[in-house]
Amino acid sequence: MAPDPPRRDVVLAVDIGERTFAAGLVTAKGDLIDRSVVEIEEDVGPQSHFAGLASVVLQQRERAEQHDVRVRAI
Repeated sequence: MAPDPPRRDVVLAVDIGERTFAAGLVTAKGDLIDRSVVEIEEDVGPQSHFAGLASVVLQQRERAEQHDVRVRAI
C-alpha cells in the first residue's frame, strides 16, 4: 500500500478589524481556501472579544483537517 501523500502547508491568517474578526487558511501561493468571520459587539467586555477571536481561529483549525492541510503558522 502506498503512503499517503504529504498534506499541503497553510498559514492561518488572522485579521483584527474595526468591526469584525476574521481568520482564514492561506496557501503558499496566497490562495484563500477557507474563511471564518465574527462581528465585534461594541458594548461587551474584552473577554467576549477574546472569545469571538478564539472561535474563528478554532473554526479554521478544524476546517484545516477537512481540507486535508496542515497549519504551519498563525
